[in-house]
Amino acid sequence: MDHNGFMPHGYCLHWDIPLILIYVITDGLVALSYYSIPAALFLVAFKKRQTVPLQPLLVLFGLFIAFCGGGHAIDIVSLWKPIYWVKGIWNIGTASTSMITAIVLFPKVLEFVRMPETTARLERERDELQEEQTLLRAVLDSTLEGIVLADGGGRTLLHNTAASRILGADAGVAPRVDWPGHKAVDEDVARLPNGRIVERFTREVPRYGQLYVLRDITERRAAEEQRVRLERIIQTMTQGFAIVSASGGAIMATNPSFDEMHGRRAGELIGRRFETLLDGSREEAAVAAKEIVAHAIQEGGWEGDIHSRRADGAAFIGHARINLHEDGETELLSVIEVDVTEQKRLEEEAKRFQTKMLETAKLESVGVLAGGIAHDFNNILTGILGSASLVYDQLSPSSPLRARVNDVVKASERAAELTRQLLAYAGKGRFLIENVEVSALVREIARLVRLTIPKNVQVMVQPSNAIEIEGDRGQLHQLIMNLIINGAEAIGDARPGQVTITTAEERLDAESIRALFGHEPLEPGDYVVIEVADDGSGMSRETISHIFEPFFTTKFTGRGLGLAAALGIVRGHRGGLKVYSELGLGTTFRVYLPVAAAGAQHTAPPRESRANDLNGAGTVLIVDDEEAVRSTARNTLEFYGYRVLEAENGRRGVELFSENRGRVSMILLDLTMPVMGGEEALRRIREIDPRIPVVLSSGFNESEALRRFETASLAGFLQKPYTSSKLAEKVRDAMPRPSRTGPQPV
Repeated sequence: MDHNGFMPHGYCLHWDIPLILIYVITDGLVALSYYSIPAALFLVAFKKRQTVPLQPLLVLFGLFIAFCGGGHAIDIVSLWKPIYWVKGIWNIGTASTSMITAIVLFPKVLEFVRMPETTARLERERDELQEEQTLLRAVLDSTLEGIVLADGGGRTLLHNTAASRILGADAGVAPRVDWPGHKAVDEDVARLPNGRIVERFTREVPRYGQLYVLRDITERRAAEEQRVRLERIIQTMTQGFAIVSASGGAIMATNPSFDEMHGRRAGELIGRRFETLLDGSREEAAVAAKEIVAHAIQEGGWEGDIHSRRADGAAFIGHARINLHEDGETELLSVIEVDVTEQKRLEEEAKRFQTKMLETAKLESVGVLAGGIAHDFNNILTGILGSASLVYDQLSPSSPLRARVNDVVKASERAAELTRQLLAYAGKGRFLIENVEVSALVREIARLVRLTIPKNVQVMVQPSNAIEIEGDRGQLHQLIMNLIINGAEAIGDARPGQVTITTAEERLDAESIRALFGHEPLEPGDYVVIEVADDGSGMSRETISHIFEPFFTTKFTGRGLGLAAALGIVRGHRGGLKVYSELGLGTTFRVYLPVAAAGAQHTAPPRESRANDLNGAGTVLIVDDEEAVRSTARNTLEFYGYRVLEAENGRRGVELFSENRGRVSMILLDLTMPVMGGEEALRRIREIDPRIPVVLSSGFNESEALRRFETASLAGFLQKPYTSSKLAEKVRDAMPRPSRTGPQPV
């Protein structure tokens, strides 16, 4: 018993030690267990007070457990000390907390009873949440913009597939965002470390960090840069460039070169129709533009020349390449145009030059042929004319054969005239060079020609001041006469007409010569222009291309040598000939001949033939490759009292002269021979005897034959064909001591 009349609880257990130990151990363990549960609850509540809210039920439950544990601890003490009032009071606390806990816990029990329904609802909410998350993920991954939610340290909380692609992160690996110093709210363009360019939109997300929306504009920026470069190239390119609507034909864009090419200000062509660029009438331009656009749409492009006209009216040719482009549902045409006017002019000039060269080559080849024919024909005529004239000289004036032989002589002379025309065509027909006053010559020819042309054709002369040229008067007479007669025949005798001859002086430089005659070898300087114009029927281009060919004629009768010979005469005088003609508009010939140089010296006209004594004496060496020429010359010279030696080529002639140097009085030397020509033979003969008289004989004219010789080294020139008296005269004049004896005519 203690002082208050209570006894310790151990007395009830009879102080049975094992039994007391059982009570002490079990009550101690229960008390410890009861105290550990609230201690853990309060520790959790304290540690997680920022994220987990403190629940009253947990506090009540903790107090209830703590009171229960305290009751067991008091039971241990009460084994030795009778503190039952403490125990009772403690039980009051335990009962109070347990009742309150039961009251608060009762609704929870009801909730627990309804837990299956709550679980189903939670599962539905979970499924809905998962569906919303799946939908959100699908939406995020389907967007082209990259979306990244990152905390302040750059750790990614949320991202989509586009963000991984843009930021270069591997699949399944969250990309890291590290843009130090970036503003919380910002819109800018950034270049990522992987080289991609993005538009970056940044927004602050409270409690989480920053939300980045990244729009990849790498390709767009590259396309824009390419477009800028292309636009810069188009704006600076020398070719014209334009964009045209394929549907309406409206010009949508041009570059400066295109505007300049068409003579327009910048932007002036915008909105105009493509057909306004084409030359011609409105209807023609519309049809041409429609055909070009239709071909470009059907074939995907068009290329060709476009004839256009600038704003100032100047025409030009543009070579255009048009391509079709599709911009969505819109079809556009790109036009690249180059001004090829000058190129076309040069091509046309080259074409004309090529045609002229072919024509010149053809005429020159025919001229060479004509010259060769004339040369050979002259050799034949020399035999005929020389023999016939010798027979004529040998016949007595009363002989009945004299008239017939004279007919042969005249026929031979007419044939010789034909060879002179052939030589004129070959450009080798200048026989006697002298100063000729052109206007006076034209007036003289006009007076003569009026008597030979039809009366319905008037000949008008419009001469200039007195202008002289260097030329052969006879050849120039033939040239002008041929042109006047050609004009009169073009008019005909069915209607009145007029041939106008005009003379003038004109200075030609290298550029004007090239424009007029191409690359003919004319020298710049002053020229006399003789213009012969008629108002006849005119000629087509085809006819003009053939009029200077030998034997070409538009007349029913005629030899066709008139204009061919005229061209040869002009070229022989170092001049040029131009013809202008159109059908129904007449024809104009313009002859350009060089003005005579001041103080020019010319070959003196041949001395008059002395018809008296042609007989002589001495030995003449005849060097010619034609047997007929040698035979005729031998017979003639022997008739007039000369002795004759013959050589068939230059080498044999040199040998005979070397062997008979003391006997030979003079040499008659042909120009063109096989084995050794006349030029080389003369040089060797001069080496043997520089003073021996040499007369050069040729079928070519004198100026052509003598241009390769020093005229001082020759005693004279004898033009083939020649008569017997002409041969005797030349030999007599060249002989040092002419003889007066010889045979008499029979």
